[in-house]
Amino acid sequence: AAKTKCEDRGLVDAMPAWLKQREKRLTAALLLLEDGSQTDPAQSEAFAATTLDPEDGVAWQGLGDIHYASGAVEEAVSAYIKALSLLSAKPKPTAARSMIVGSAGAPPEVPPPPPLRLFVRLGTLMLQLGRNDAARGVFLQGCDTWQTCSMWLGAGIALLRLDQLKESEDALMEANVRNNKDPVVWGFVALACLARGDKVRVDQADKSIVQANRLGLTDAALLRELANSYTALDLLESAEALFRRSLACEPSAHTRRRLADVLSAQNSLAAAVNEYKAVIEANEDPQEMALAAGECEKLLVALGRSEEVPQLQALAATIQAC
Repeated sequence: AAKTKCEDRGLVDAMPAWLKQREKRLTAALLLLEDGSQTDPAQSEAFAATTLDPEDGVAWQGLGDIHYASGAVEEAVSAYIKALSLLSAKPKPTAARSMIVGSAGAPPEVPPPPPLRLFVRLGTLMLQLGRNDAARGVFLQGCDTWQTCSMWLGAGIALLRLDQLKESEDALMEANVRNNKDPVVWGFVALACLARGDKVRVDQADKSIVQANRLGLTDAALLRELANSYTALDLLESAEALFRRSLACEPSAHTRRRLADVLSAQNSLAAAVNEYKAVIEANEDPQEMALAAGECEKLLVALGRSEEVPQLQALAATIQAC
């Protein structure tokens, strides 16, 4: 109201620039908290905050949060990278900061480290985008400050994606030391062991999966990745069990088709046919449907059930037409 009156009377806004910047930053955060689905107003305030003080890492982190909430992943990553760079650097003396911290001759304050949440969010997004080398850098930098399970787990995953198996195992062991009740950590420990492939490591992977399941592992993507690793080692019974567990956690056409592939490889042809048909009937992914239909036709012929092939083709065509 006061601002409106000033504008009506043609008065100059006497609010200092540094205080106006803080107001914009806080307003952006509050708007995001009030309604995370309506990000445009918050984004406008956050942009203003970063424009008024481009060296404010907290403002850039807030902008990253808003981009993340709106689903703009690339923009979120860019803002988070800027935030991490600024929050990791020594603060530069500016007129705005002098008014907050004190006189120019006062000893500089030791800045707090970048928040744990920033490292985890940025590193995780890097992994999702396949920027594994960048993710490794973010998580390892975070490990220097935050000796937590989440930091070491992220580092271990990034190193595993880069095929740096020894370093990955070391990082995952650090994560496990800090929290040996985390089923995801046990799952990735198993994945790292399977990447080695020798009998000793496979035995270790088996034990790690027992622990992960005991602790309630429900990460469907990780369970599927473990199943794929067992499949690559021709350990099909273990692969089947993990594919089934993944499906129980989250239905997926791709996972179900992979389960059917494993059943077929074990000569459980009738069971494989049923799973392939389920993929087709689910009508979730055209590519998965086409792959399932092709394999299912082959198995029907092998089972002496060729008369079902036209029915299968008609079913697939009908579903695709809907």
